[in-house]
Amino acid sequence: MKYSNLGKQFSVRKNISAEKKSQHLAVILGLATVLIVIGLIFGGVPLLISLANFLGKTNRPETELTDEDTIPPVSPLFSAVPEATKSAYIKISGSSEPESKVEIYLNDQLILDTQADKKGEFQIAKINLEKGTNYLSAKALDKAGNESQLSREIKIIYDDQPPDLEINQPGENETVYQSNLEIKGKTESSEIKITVNDRLVVLEKEGEFNYLYELSEGENLIKVIAQDSAGNETEKELAVTYRP
Repeated sequence: MKYSNLGKQFSVRKNISAEKKSQHLAVILGLATVLIVIGLIFGGVPLLISLANFLGKTNRPETELTDEDTIPPVSPLFSAVPEATKSAYIKISGSSEPESKVEIYLNDQLILDTQADKKGEFQIAKINLEKGTNYLSAKALDKAGNESQLSREIKIIYDDQPPDLEINQPGENETVYQSNLEIKGKTESSEIKITVNDRLVVLEKEGEFNYLYELSEGENLIKVIAQDSAGNETEKELAVTYRP
């Protein structure tokens, strides 16, 4: 009978201990939610990454708190990176786990590494690009040697060639007798931006365009510019004389 009572007491204590652990976990999760909201409002992405790593490493069973750190850091995030550029190199910045080592990959090749500061921010002044399409990604390594997953690849096009531009109508130094001038031409693709005297032109399929321009009496200078997504430009200028 005595042993039976002891067993019941032990079972009650065990249940109380389990309840305390559950309450402790609920408090931690509630605190984590509050910290995440505060981090998003006041700290932005760098603070949120720091909180994610902190909570991942502290929200473990008590028996593991003194063990070696085996939690990998969050993958780095790049700040605004251009989709296309006419420059042979770019400057990049981003966020990672504070004081982690950040490895930079270009087209699946490790090209360099840098160190995130205490706020988790990093910058690289110059990354040389290859002609055509480039894929940029990164990986973080913390002080314990844990390695993050490779970040999402970012596509960057390096193009330093000006786009093609043809003006089929009107001809250079042409004289016309109507004020409405039809300007016809073609560029290399429908993704090119075309302007006529700073007015945006809507392109048709295959990069063709047809634009109606109102002439003034006498000589009119018409400037047509084709610009690609990398910022390369081709410009053509022609003079058209309108005689009523």
